[in-house]
Amino acid sequence: MKQYLFDASAFIFLIKKANVQTTLQQLQNLFILDLTVYEVGNTLLKESNITKFLTSKEINTLEKVTQTILSKTEKIINQDSTFQQIIKIAKTENLSFYDSSYIYYAKQNNIQLITEDQTFRNKARKYVQTQTTTTLLSA
Repeated sequence: MKQYLFDASAFIFLIKKANVQTTLQQLQNLFILDLTVYEVGNTLLKESNITKFLTSKEINTLEKVTQTILSKTEKIINQDSTFQQIIKIAKTENLSFYDSSYIYYAKQNNIQLITEDQTFRNKARKYVQTQTTTTLLSA
């Protein structure tokens, strides 16, 4: 069974667009980095408090969906010993440390990287298999 590492952009897309039950059945081997939880939380707060993009009711629904999916998601914990390898990728690809962490852990664990960011996806393809959430869920 394939395993998938979702970056924050893909996880946000997943919680906003996907049917939770179908998603959980299709993606039983779903991974995120430990930092993804914070990025997702910040995005939800920003969309409700700052941009007013989402209503309170929509935020409450997304919070519940997020919690449900997070409870079934494996978290990869960043290890201090990986710092230099992640920095190397970041410098080589002109990426943030955060984005480079996804590439590093996807490669180390032989996990397909899921991201909605096309520029990032193109750079990550040099190291790991990648695709979008939409493509993954339609397969």
